[in-house]
Amino acid sequence: MYGLDINPRAIKVAWINLFLNALNDEGSPVLDHEGKTLLDRVEFHVSDLLAYCREHNLMLDRIIGCIPQVSFSLSNLQFLLSVC
Repeated sequence: MYGLDINPRAIKVAWINLFLNALNDEGSPVLDHEGKTLLDRVEFHVSDLLAYCREHNLMLDRIIGCIPQVSFSLSNLQFLLSVC
């Protein structure tokens, strides 16, 4: 899972939140059925919209976002459709 935001502060806060949610009350990692934690499965990067995905040729199953301030151009829409 990738978390992307153009604001570097938002990325730092996301890492802190992830760390807090990846540990139980005793400070031990919470493991899933494969023995992995959220820290193993989630990455955060500073990125303008999906630039990080484009630069790293990532194919994505789903894209979830809250980006009401971004107007979609035809090229953005074509990219979104190509990575799903």
